[in-house]
Amino acid sequence: MTAPALASTASQGHRVYTWAGREFPSVTAILKGGVPAPFLPAWAAKAAAEYAVANLGRLALLPASQAVREVKRAPWQQRDQAAELGTAVHAAIEADAAGRLRPELPDQAGPLLAAYERFAADHRPGWLASEATVFSRRYGYAGTLDAICELPRLGRVVVLDCKTGRGVYPEAALQLAAYAHAEFVGRPDGTEQPLPAIEGGAVLHLRPAGYRLIPVPVGRAVLEAFLAALAVFRWTTDLAPNILPTPSREAPA
Repeated sequence: MTAPALASTASQGHRVYTWAGREFPSVTAILKGGVPAPFLPAWAAKAAAEYAVANLGRLALLPASQAVREVKRAPWQQRDQAAELGTAVHAAIEADAAGRLRPELPDQAGPLLAAYERFAADHRPGWLASEATVFSRRYGYAGTLDAICELPRLGRVVVLDCKTGRGVYPEAALQLAAYAHAEFVGRPDGTEQPLPAIEGGAVLHLRPAGYRLIPVPVGRAVLEAFLAALAVFRWTTDLAPNILPTPSREAPA
């Protein structure tokens, strides 16, 4: 995703969108704070170990504390590099959807862009919106979706999310359901625009070897699961830090 308009960072460190004087936490922040990610520690440990094994000789020459810091940073540097590549591909898709010239992309994006072009040739999407920031006043969240488009081969209008990582996880359904059930698009000029009628969700998974178009349910049951994550997020960020009185400096009797 390119840098979304209307977004800022809350004092707690998560992304929020401000509309009509009200702050709305972002969908992605809600999912990070409200949905367990049990695979994350195992992934980070594996990425750190792989980095250490690949760099044993050089790391052995460093002071121990410096080597440890470098190995600890390795998973997050890998994640950030992958995110930058995904952002570049998103920028090209956004340009296509808006009828603009594509920006210059890094060479590494070539295979992913080729996969996207195969998708576009196969499915001929009719773009209705791209990089639109949507809001739900009723539930209190906002987020910037990748696209809303007509996909003739699926026979429906979908909210589409493009992912370029190694896998697609069930949380994608929560993300798309939140977008699909938002109430309006908030435009940078301060106007509100209704969402098109959305009939489903889909993830476009781009990889160097090709693409997968994965239909995703976005109905009421999935929305309710997202709202449960929203409740946990609010507990963590708003309620839990202030739920107990400030501890006294005196030891308990």
